Amino acid sequence: MKKILTFLLAITVLFSSVDVSSINIYAADGKVKIFLGDSTTPRHHKAIAEGSRSEELSFELKDGKVKKSAYSSDNPSSFKIVEENGKNYISGVSEGVGYVTLSIETTTGKKYKERLFISVYKGTESYVGIFNSKATIY
Repeated sequence: MKKILTFLLAITVLFSSVDVSSINIYAADGKVKIFLGDSTTPRHHKAIAEGSRSEELSFELKDGKVKKSAYSSDNPSSFKIVEENGKNYISGVSEGVGYVTLSIETTTGKKYKERLFISVYKGTESYVGIFNSKATIY
């Protein structure tokens, strides 16, 4: 019995010392979904060629009303968020990877974050190939 009480006391002290004033809720809870273009399937990864841009970014929030929202790039040397006519797109700059982060604040003050992994690759037109022997190409 003494061991159980000691364990409960340790758990109580541990949880009482944890600060939970700010919480970022990510995709696992399903409250925020990011979409590309007209798709109704949430996206978690997008590959894009250098010099090209994605379909329009959009999102769905299951609970609450959106007060403000913003997309940001954690690797602007590889890809940037471009806003055009009130719509947001991902623009590939140079090879690399990173995350687009969507930040949402609701009218009741709740804050949500969702991320979309981005891979930027060189387009095939930037490579030159030479065959030195016979090859079968399918």
